[in-house]
Amino acid sequence: MKNTRKTTKRLWVLAGFVLLFLPLQIFAAETVLKTVSANEFFTEFERLEGDGDAVVIDVRTPEEYASGHAGDALNIDFYDKDFRQSLDALDKESAYFIYCRSGSRSGRTLSLMKDLGFTRVYDLAGGWSRNSARLSEIEGK
Repeated sequence: MKNTRKTTKRLWVLAGFVLLFLPLQIFAAETVLKTVSANEFFTEFERLEGDGDAVVIDVRTPEEYASGHAGDALNIDFYDKDFRQSLDALDKESAYFIYCRSGSRSGRTLSLMKDLGFTRVYDLAGGWSRNSARLSEIEGK
């Protein structure tokens, strides 16, 4: 009888541990907020685009955007007075792929998006200046 109680108690403790920590591990595995190489950026974009869960954001000025951009990338001007509010209005659970001209503005945007509660943001290292050909190949919807 005593062994049965110990076994039952151990099973409850194990079940509690699994129920408490497993969801945290699953959530942690889905959280990505980082600057990535072009290869990782485009690989992850292609993987998530098929699920309809990939949003590209160009944080350059409208003039820079007009000179060339990725497919149907959203243009949210980093210098716009409502920049923070525009980002905050986006779905925090979607996957975002951000770029600017060289990586400086998108790097600061990555930090801001982290502060705003986004969970999946990929910042393209080198920005448009190093990756314009590959970004231009992204098709619009």
